[in-house]
Amino acid sequence: SELDKSGRVIEKKEVLTPEERRANEQADIKKRGDEQAELERKRRDKALVNTYSNEQEIDLARNRNLQQIEARINSINSRLKMANDNLLAFQKEAEARAKAGKKIYPSLQEDLKESQARSARLQQDLEKAKAEKATLDARYDADKARYKELTGK
Repeated sequence: SELDKSGRVIEKKEVLTPEERRANEQADIKKRGDEQAELERKRRDKALVNTYSNEQEIDLARNRNLQQIEARINSINSRLKMANDNLLAFQKEAEARAKAGKKIYPSLQEDLKESQARSARLQQDLEKAKAEKATLDARYDADKARYKELTGK
């Protein structure tokens, strides 16, 4: 509190508790984050309107980008089929040797192991590419919806 010459209170300063100070700091951080998000949204909106002149252009861009991902998915699928065929051949060879009571060579065991790892790796790549395709599709859907909002077209 601030007093004048006669001892009367002129200005009373409130002392904040640590919890109140933390709450104020959190509110300030949230406010700055919200302002930053708003600026980013405006920047994206401007870029969207400046990049595309109509919805068809958004669809064309989507299709162009999806073609690249679909080509990668097709490539992975064919490599995965070959890897699985190789794995199956190695498994059949190992089974035949085991049934005949013959020893399975260490090189065959190694081939089996490598083939399984290759198939698993390609399967992961395929899942990743499919997820990327879904994400890209969703992004273009959102861009198209936002473009409609902004332009009223």
